[in-house]
Amino acid sequence: MEFDVVAFFIGSVIGFAVAWKISNRLHENMMGEILKSAGVTADQLEAAILKIQEDEPEDAMPNVEVRIEQHGQALYAYRVDNDQFLGQGLDRDELIARIIEMNKTSFKMIVSQENGAELLQKNNT
Repeated sequence: MEFDVVAFFIGSVIGFAVAWKISNRLHENMMGEILKSAGVTADQLEAAILKIQEDEPEDAMPNVEVRIEQHGQALYAYRVDNDQFLGQGLDRDELIARIIEMNKTSFKMIVSQENGAELLQKNNT
């Protein structure tokens, strides 16, 4: 008996799709039942969501002043306030990717001219 890769692939995709639909339906029903038993109406839920969105605007990320240094071909990023190392890379895109990878909290990077903003120009390296 031969192993049919195509049949296995098709069966896996169909199985995944069916499981996804069942899981989604189950979660929708469970969440509805939980809210219903807690006495929460759809209007109350929508009002709570709107209140949360008003309380925490999208741009609630903290601003962090960053200093960029270049040593050889590599770029290094440090916080200005405490000299914490944020990441390194060979070009702007790699440096930003490393900073995102190493720092689990979101923040806006502020890099002034005196702190190496010119090093982040697109055609710098």
